[in-house]
Amino acid sequence: SVSSIVRKNAKNWPGAPIIVEDGAEKLDGFSASNVALAASGTVSLELAMAGVPSVITYKVADLTAWLIRKMLQVKHVSLINLVLNGEYVPELLQENCRPETLASEIIQLLDNPVIAKKQLVAFEKVIKILKGSGEGTPTTRTARLILNAIRKDTEQNSKVY
Repeated sequence: SVSSIVRKNAKNWPGAPIIVEDGAEKLDGFSASNVALAASGTVSLELAMAGVPSVITYKVADLTAWLIRKMLQVKHVSLINLVLNGEYVPELLQENCRPETLASEIIQLLDNPVIAKKQLVAFEKVIKILKGSGEGTPTTRTARLILNAIRKDTEQNSKVY
C-alpha cells in the first residue's frame, strides 16, 4: 500500500509524517491545510470543496504520456480547470513535475494571497456549477461536465487548418 511505502521511506526522517487513511481524517487534514500538492483526479474537487488552494501534478511513464497526449488532446487535466475551461489551478505534468517547480508553485500559493484567492473564487464557481440544476446525481453531473469539456477541448485542438 502507499501508506506502507511512505512509512518505509520516511522512517529516518526527523519527524514522522502524518498518514491519513480514513475518509473523515482526510477531510480533517484538508481543513487543517493551507495549501496542497495533489495528484490529478477527484482529490482536486475534494480540495476545492474544502477550500484548499492546490497545485496539481502527475507523472507517468514517457510512453504512456505520449500515447495519452496523442489520444486526448486537451489543454487541462485538473477537474477544476476542465470544468471552468481555463487554468485556475497550476498543473505540473510530466517534464514540469520537478521538485524545484513544485516547490516554487507551492511557495507562490503560500506567499501570495492574490493567487490563492483566485483559486478559491474558481472553486466557488465549480461548486456552484456542480450543485446547479440538471438531471442526475452530483456525480453524474460532474462526469457529464468533464466529458463535455474534454469533447470541446478535443474538437478545438483537432481542427485541421
